[in-house]
Amino acid sequence: MVGAQQPAEADVRAEAARVLGTHPGNWEHLRTVHVPDALPAAPPPRGDLRLPVRLGDGLYVAGDHRDTPSLQGALVSGERAAAAVLADLADGA
Repeated sequence: MVGAQQPAEADVRAEAARVLGTHPGNWEHLRTVHVPDALPAAPPPRGDLRLPVRLGDGLYVAGDHRDTPSLQGALVSGERAAAAVLADLADGA
């Protein structure tokens, strides 16, 4: 869950149960780790979330700042950058 406040354990269990389609009744809480500022802020309006990964002259960039500000965005931008490199290599650029 995203936010400055740590969510209540009951809320986390309820959300995990919903996502996993199961009942959290016999789950054991191992540890809670709070990571402040783990994700960059993305206040609205965001505009175009997807920025180019190919900067020209053989320079490529990847990171959540090139896509959605999240771990998923970082992974997606890395995939886009790799695809751009491979495409340019195939074209002989």
